[in-house]
This record gives sequence, structure tokens and C-alpha cells, in this order.
Amino acid sequence: MRMVIIMFSENLKKLRTNKGLSQEQLSEIIDVSRQSISKYESGIAQPGFDKLIAIAKYFDVSIDFLLLSENNNNSATVKSDKITITSHLDSLKTFASVASYYAFTISKIIGSNANGPQAVVWGTYDSGLFGDKRQMLAYYRSFEDAKKEISSINDAMQQGQTNYDLQYFVNVRLKGLNYIIDDSTR
Repeated sequence: MRMVIIMFSENLKKLRTNKGLSQEQLSEIIDVSRQSISKYESGIAQPGFDKLIAIAKYFDVSIDFLLLSENNNNSATVKSDKITITSHLDSLKTFASVASYYAFTISKIIGSNANGPQAVVWGTYDSGLFGDKRQMLAYYRSFEDAKKEISSINDAMQQGQTNYDLQYFVNVRLKGLNYIIDDSTR
């Protein structure tokens, strides 16, 4: 565990200084105190998962890179085989989950009404003896929107990006027994 803390603190400091940021500037970006950044970089404290995600997104690196990798400034952009995505199902009162996914599928929603979502995108994050482990990522107004999302995710992976924010999803809410698109939130 100590090695992970050391690598994180070294990687954070290298990323910050390579970008020309002061500890104060980075603290404002990820909404923590300057002292917290100092403690992270010296290995005295570690950020919570939400701050770790914010740091990874800001520097466009994976959480794995932050925690485990040695920084190599000579590396070229490499096609990514996994990408970190935050699920956007908070409108259903489920917690948003973050994971690294390597495959994506679309499910059409059968029997959805005109005001409801027409498709769901799933991300595959693991494969095991009993099949793939998948997580529902978001609902979509149309099957075409879901296809655009997967195309954008694949493009991001081809460019070597390690984080992706969903762009085309819709929030939904329960009305009776049906899910309807909730345009009031976003």
C-alpha cells in the first residue's frame, strides 16, 4: 500500500508541475485546500475517490496511472483498450458508478411510450467463467443517439483517452410504471 501512495504523490506532483500549475491553482480546480494538495504530494494524505476521479479527468489520465504507473514523459499516445466512464443513472436514485469498460452494447427498450427513452447503453467491465459483467451506463432518447455515443467512446479510445464523459444521454424519471424522459434536469 505504501508503494501506491508514493507513486500517487510523485505522479500528482509531476502532472501538476508539467502543466505549470501551482498547488493553489490545482486546489481550486478540484475544490480542495492548498494544504490538501501539499499533503497528497508529500504522501501524508490521500484523496477520496471523488477527488481522485476529478484529478484523473483534469489531467486526462486513468486512475490506474495515477496510483500505479511511473510517469514516462517520452511515451506516445497509445490506443486505450479500456476507458473510464461515470454512469448517469442518478435520476433513478441509484448511485452513479465509475468503472473502466472495454466493450459497449445497446439494448432497445421494447414497449417504451413516446415520452420514454428508446435505448440503453451497457458497458462491459469484466469477463468471467459465467459470462460478461456489464453495467447499465445511461438511457437515450433514440437508438441513433446511443449509436452516436458508442461511436464517440470508440473514437476517444482510439485517441488514447482514458476518461470519457457521456454526451448524448437523457435523464429519466418514473411515472407510474413507465420511465419517461426528464428534460428538467441535466
